[in-house]
Amino acid sequence: MPYNRSSVEQQNFTNNADNRKRIVQLVAVEGTQPCEEDAPNVVELIKVHEERKELVKLMLDIVPMKTTAKKRRLSDGLDEFVDIVVPDYTDDEFLQHFRIKRKQFHNLVALFEESETYRMLREDKRMSAAKHLLMFLWFAGNASCDFRDLSQRFKASISSVSRAIKRVTYFLADLSEFVIKWHTKEEMTRAADYFQSMNGFPSVIGAVAAIHIPVEVTKQDKVTYSNGNGQTSIILQAICNERRKFVDISVGSPGPTHKSRVFTESEIYAKLPELCQNFILLADAAYPLGNNVLTPYRHNGYLTPAQILYNRKLNECRTFIDYALTTLKQRFRQLDHVKLRGLEKVSQFVRACCVLNNLCKEDDFSINLLDSSEVTSGETVDQQSCEDAVPDSSTGSIFRERMCDYIYTT
Repeated sequence: MPYNRSSVEQQNFTNNADNRKRIVQLVAVEGTQPCEEDAPNVVELIKVHEERKELVKLMLDIVPMKTTAKKRRLSDGLDEFVDIVVPDYTDDEFLQHFRIKRKQFHNLVALFEESETYRMLREDKRMSAAKHLLMFLWFAGNASCDFRDLSQRFKASISSVSRAIKRVTYFLADLSEFVIKWHTKEEMTRAADYFQSMNGFPSVIGAVAAIHIPVEVTKQDKVTYSNGNGQTSIILQAICNERRKFVDISVGSPGPTHKSRVFTESEIYAKLPELCQNFILLADAAYPLGNNVLTPYRHNGYLTPAQILYNRKLNECRTFIDYALTTLKQRFRQLDHVKLRGLEKVSQFVRACCVLNNLCKEDDFSINLLDSSEVTSGETVDQQSCEDAVPDSSTGSIFRERMCDYIYTT
């Protein structure tokens, strides 16, 4: 049955510019092509097309509702994950998804809110500090996550995601000078006592090791950063203490660089006599032997019982650095292959992950030590570049002999 309006309704309907324009468009779609100046006569057009009036009324009622519903869904989506889903997570679920405890997360949010990086953003445009951190942690904790995944989950544009990840990356990397610090005198004494009581190896305050971090590089840099295992990578070198916390890191050397070369070219190497004093670090056989760095004897088939015992005790102490690096890569799975562009940004991202790892307690996160793919130790990763290795020092060899005799006779 045709829809009949009163004269007042008809006049109000005709005077409504938005409705007139919408009807002109609808009628045009149906096959009639009225021009703009015909708009005031749209009522006459409807009378001519009686069979279309119900369609016009229906569309006028529904279209605005659809638009409103779409906007409402998008608005709800912005808050749904961050404000509804995440708060419902238990503490264990939060740790599983975001790799740090909820209390640590809130502390970081408070720090980020006070940072210059966040405060310089426009208040009416910026996303919340919590959303920044959640986005970064989700990205860092998932190996397969990329910016498109983050865009869909957090309902933000890919460009906004990229900027948020960069802000948090540099914010956390800047905390490294406060979080990744060398031992104090008391801490060195405590570490030496711990290792001595563990297996009798004296004066040890930590261990040094390095791992490959696979990265994306340009075609021009592919040869420079190809590590010989079919990957392009940068090297993370780390020194850890008895609590498996990093006390120094060096990030960014090209993948083919021998670990001994990375070590001797790092900022920490020249400072070791001053920093270590009478204490020592342990390393694998790929590192150069020195007065402050002890390495195992190479297995040449002619090791003495004293040398075998020395190697065994050294390797027992060295498990701490392997455990620390394994925890790092299992906690932040993005380090399996970082999906960021730009080597400087990638290096800062790795540093940021090391900062987060230090902020977490060692028992926060259980790892699978049987997963040997996480950390490649010994000479295996550097086999392709042994000619680049730094030779042992003669004084280091003498010091190792004395240490070997001391361990065997005590």
